[in-house]
Amino acid sequence: LQIGMLQAISGFYAYVTVLHGFGIMPRMLLGLDSYGIFDYDPGRTSDSRDAYWLYCWNEDITNDYGDCQYYPNFGNLFDGNAAVVDYNQTQWQAWIENEDDFVKDSKNYLVDRFAAVSFDDSSNTNCTTLEPCCLGLNDECTPLQYDTWSSSYWSIIREQWKDDVHRSKLVNNRRCFVEGDYASTYTDDPDGNPMNCNRTGYNDKPRTYSYYPNVTPQQ
Repeated sequence: LQIGMLQAISGFYAYVTVLHGFGIMPRMLLGLDSYGIFDYDPGRTSDSRDAYWLYCWNEDITNDYGDCQYYPNFGNLFDGNAAVVDYNQTQWQAWIENEDDFVKDSKNYLVDRFAAVSFDDSSNTNCTTLEPCCLGLNDECTPLQYDTWSSSYWSIIREQWKDDVHRSKLVNNRRCFVEGDYASTYTDDPDGNPMNCNRTGYNDKPRTYSYYPNVTPQQ
């Protein structure tokens, strides 16, 4: 019984640790997939299209729609160009017309988060502020076209989301070669070689001596 309990605790610890490494904190796991987006449903492709990215927000971002939202592949926040070449008007229109709850929540989050932002370059004069109708939530105006979204909206939203999304601040493993122990990432000290580090002949993997007070690290 005790072994089983320890194994269960270890498995749970490993589970939340790996997820945290990908930016998903334990608080975000409760109700994370309450929409059942990835339930087995043969032939259904809209979820893979409209839930391509999962964005989870910092704790100081408060909203009525949960810690995380799913979005289509508008583009990677941190790599590559602001927009992706394989996303187009057909996929955008399908997202605009999608009435699944997770899509409505993601759109409402966008509207609420950027309510105070002016998109003055927009060719859709009804959407210089992001209104619900701009994303197809109601019929009070003509929804945005993808070209307008990618040219006048996405770059602004992308820059804000870079600050909004939660990213785990993990420290790299301490290595024995040139870059040292990354001390500057978590202290005021400059980077240096880990204590008692033997780098001679081992440029590609960590090597350390057993610690004794009289041992001098080889450089």
